[in-house]
Amino acid sequence: MLKHIVMAGLLALGGSAFAQAVDQSGANNNPGGARLDTGTQKVGGTLNSADRQFVEKVSGDNLAEIKMAKLALQKSQNPDVKNYAQMIIDDHEKANQQLRTIAQDQNLAMNKQLSGEETAQYDRLSNLSGKQFDDAYMSMMVKEHTKDIQKFQQAQSQLTNPQLQQYVQTTLPVLEKHKSHAQMDMKEMQKNK
Repeated sequence: MLKHIVMAGLLALGGSAFAQAVDQSGANNNPGGARLDTGTQKVGGTLNSADRQFVEKVSGDNLAEIKMAKLALQKSQNPDVKNYAQMIIDDHEKANQQLRTIAQDQNLAMNKQLSGEETAQYDRLSNLSGKQFDDAYMSMMVKEHTKDIQKFQQAQSQLTNPQLQQYVQTTLPVLEKHKSHAQMDMKEMQKNK
């Protein structure tokens, strides 16, 4: 019995010492300086509705551009179009992985399927071949990246999550490069008609 009383006393003292190590703000005052995670705050802050909509829309856009680029790798005979498509796959997969990390930190699901409009675009492209396919694909990439750039520029003033703000700053120049590259490829294709 005495053994149980001593153990209970030691546990009470240990619990009291632990409680004193953490102040009311959740900061850890222990001598080692390690911060205790109280589980009350998400990494990178919280998301407002604009943040959530941005994650949903951009993850879907990335998915669509990757799928279209994979189609271009299969259908195009033009090495410039194939090189462009591979760049799109590489860059958008990387961007989607970065976005996935942010979404996981915030307990958000990524968009995993094409919208109705994107499915219709894919179907139209898949029915084309040769030069018609190349022209339609590159034209679509200019148009889509123009919309993406506008969306990212608008997001710069609307997003509140620091991780998403950094994502926009990092990704916007890549999107601008994609648009510029697509425009140059289209001009080259026009010269070679």
